[in-house]
Amino acid sequence: MNQIHRKSPFWTIAAPILIYMGVRLLVEVVAILILSFPYMMDAYGQLIEQQTLTMDEMTQQYWTLMEPAMEQVLRYSTVIAGVAALVTIPVNAIFFSRDRKLEKVCGMETPEKAPLKKYGTVVVFGLAVSIAATCFAAMVQLAFYNGQSQSSSLTVYSPPFPVQLLVLGIIVPIAEELMFRGVLFRRFMENRSFWYAALWSSLFFVLMHQDGAQMVYALLLGIFLCYVYEKFGSLKAPAVLHVIANCSSLIYTETGVFRWIGQAPLRMAGAVIIGAFICSVMYVMIQRTGGPVQKENKSETGNPGDMF
Repeated sequence: MNQIHRKSPFWTIAAPILIYMGVRLLVEVVAILILSFPYMMDAYGQLIEQQTLTMDEMTQQYWTLMEPAMEQVLRYSTVIAGVAALVTIPVNAIFFSRDRKLEKVCGMETPEKAPLKKYGTVVVFGLAVSIAATCFAAMVQLAFYNGQSQSSSLTVYSPPFPVQLLVLGIIVPIAEELMFRGVLFRRFMENRSFWYAALWSSLFFVLMHQDGAQMVYALLLGIFLCYVYEKFGSLKAPAVLHVIANCSSLIYTETGVFRWIGQAPLRMAGAVIIGAFICSVMYVMIQRTGGPVQKENKSETGNPGDMF
């Protein structure tokens, strides 16, 4: 039974989100300035020597001289994102730890933790969902070609594979799980139903993904990660699933699995169907794991559209 009622419901949700986004933005801005500073000084020196230029000409030449800096920023964008995510982990860990202590003080019921042997279903689900979701997204992008998404993908996959695996496969998923499941989802659950909490925390999770196909995938995955969290009674379960899904997707890309599947439309369709089937089987097995997911909260009042 949910029993926590905080003084400011709005800031209960808004504060961790704003801090999370603010820390990420600050780290990214500092990193960009560090990479750009030598080029800025060089451009400034060259423009000072050309005092006959008009303001418009100086502005145009400045951005021309800064193009190598922009290329540097794009080249290291994945690393910058990884550093930003890494910095948020201890901040979110503090929120997470304090919230769990508050739950104990208030006598809030927590799900029973599933044994380690049950985590095999989470691993298999992560391996299968990465194939099914990636192939489905590729089919959508073929039907609705988006040059911006392709350019973004090339930037993401440009760093060395170990860097991709460390940043996109481990650091970013752990940071996101701490924020969106460990903090946001659990805070919504303090006085709301499971499905309400899962939906709203997943909608915030979607904001971290700009591509259309990724946004749909992120919404569905976010809700399921909340479900896994409740069923296993530990943040380790959604974190493991998220890490496995991201790492396996990177490995499939690096080893050419996706390239081989993408060579034939029937292979892509088959991969989606088989992957979805395996995920369905794992879902049934996960459903039998741990305690029941809370379906309703009779203490909820007011407009259901009011997330606070």
